[in-house]
Amino acid sequence: MAFYKSDNNTVDLFTSELFKNGNFTVTGTIGAGLLEKVSLEKTEASAGDTVKISVKLRDTTVVGYIDAWYTEPLTNNDIHVNLSYNSETGLYEGTFPIRTISESGDYHLSRMAFYGGGNIVDLQQAELFQSGNFTVSGTNGGGFIDSLTVSKKEAGAGDIVKFGIKVNDSAGINYILLWYTSPITYKTIYVYLYYNSESGMFEANLPIDSSYELGDYNTNRLTIYASGVTYDYLDYDNKLMNGKFSVIKDITAPVKPIVNKVTDNDIYVNGTTEANAQVEVKVGTSIVGSGVANASGTFRIEIPKQKSGTKVTINAKDLAGNTSTAQVVISTYFRSVKIQLNGVDFNSGYFGNSTTYVHWSALKSLRFLTRI
Repeated sequence: MAFYKSDNNTVDLFTSELFKNGNFTVTGTIGAGLLEKVSLEKTEASAGDTVKISVKLRDTTVVGYIDAWYTEPLTNNDIHVNLSYNSETGLYEGTFPIRTISESGDYHLSRMAFYGGGNIVDLQQAELFQSGNFTVSGTNGGGFIDSLTVSKKEAGAGDIVKFGIKVNDSAGINYILLWYTSPITYKTIYVYLYYNSESGMFEANLPIDSSYELGDYNTNRLTIYASGVTYDYLDYDNKLMNGKFSVIKDITAPVKPIVNKVTDNDIYVNGTTEANAQVEVKVGTSIVGSGVANASGTFRIEIPKQKSGTKVTINAKDLAGNTSTAQVVISTYFRSVKIQLNGVDFNSGYFGNSTTYVHWSALKSLRFLTRI
């Protein structure tokens, strides 16, 4: 029995005196005798070929579909093939495309699961499985695993770890899944990689936030999901060690905010700082505005109008809680006015603090500021 808690932790109970009260007996069913025959179109294949698998059951009314598992010849990893019912042939059929990433050697059918009506019949190493075995030659196996790369070996809150895998034979592959384990609670972190036609690689981005545990994140499992087939690689030779990364405590303060001029007529504080930083605007001890910088570090925070000469503090805090600070002084806003003396238009002036300032041209080459 497995007990699933709301905090995502699981408690497994394998033996208990109380389990015997849950036992029951079934009679009059077929069980393992449901399987009548397993057949292949070809028993030898190479890259580019497709192995078609057919299964005949004694009763097709109770089974919706079949999952078949093959054991790879070199790594003993599992490959999962889905078989659907074909009403024209009366068989459950599935295909196994042979790619350059397939391992060379003998593939053994090791397990079948029959799904129907909410029930599952699971067969392992049945005698009839032997007719489902086949041999692959001329392929290079899981050599692509060595191509796994990560952009950062150390990352802190707010960073993004980028993953890449180069698979020469990407046709028909929907996505690749990396299974990571967190360093403290051993929770599984799933990283999904999708094909990027520009780079020719399967890629993923993993944003690191403050919820990530500090320590080393390792992966020892990679799953390739292709059309009708799933390749599951368990890394017994540590070839996936290239994908290791560590989450460390970020103690670096964000970039000090660069703040645009703020006047007593403005209702926004504009500037730049570290991307995605939380920005807080304070006058004295009072917070008058807050917001978040965008992905390029630009922020625009709404505030009430402040008096000229007021000191304003702008704090930028990153996801790790590090803070940097900048200060600005509210300046006086001057608006442009049009001046006319004796019916003649002169250069624009400025108005502020109830005083009008005029640019007066005494000479064509000389301008000075006159107060009226």
